[in-house]
Amino acid sequence: EVTSPTRIGNAIRERVLCQHIPFPADPSIADIDAAAGLIGREFVEVHASDTACAGCHAYLDDLGLIFENYNPVGEYRTSYLDGTVIDPRGFYKSLSIEDQDQQRAINDAVDLSLLLSTSEVAAQCLAQNMMSYALGRSVENDKPSLNTVIRKFKDSGYELSELLHAIVQSNAFTHQGPVE
Repeated sequence: EVTSPTRIGNAIRERVLCQHIPFPADPSIADIDAAAGLIGREFVEVHASDTACAGCHAYLDDLGLIFENYNPVGEYRTSYLDGTVIDPRGFYKSLSIEDQDQQRAINDAVDLSLLLSTSEVAAQCLAQNMMSYALGRSVENDKPSLNTVIRKFKDSGYELSELLHAIVQSNAFTHQGPVE
């Protein structure tokens, strides 16, 4: 029944948005003891109240809390086992330099899905992840091919079939090893 909003938020940042938030070198977990017995929003609020933790948690916890209506196996729920009503509302906070202070209110996972469906960052991350999967390796050394794939994907209006077509036509896919 217990979920981890911070881990879920981190998974969304890394897997859907290709944004890495590094863990602190010496994470302080003293607040976790203070939060014993708390769940969901109450737990993350206690933990994130530590100023050493708050900066990163501001970009992770709300994204995870948005999914609190889903238990660990993905079943929809409106309350925890103890009867506490789940409040899935949160904020999507941008990490981009252009709109670093931007945040958008999100009511639930459906709202987040709608926001991400129009996100250029999410589309680029999808292209990167699909290309990495198709190549069977990281695309770090294939930036020219990846940029071409992303451009073609964008030019197509983000059509998934065009993304796949662009990947299999890329130099990185048709030639062995990274292409300079």
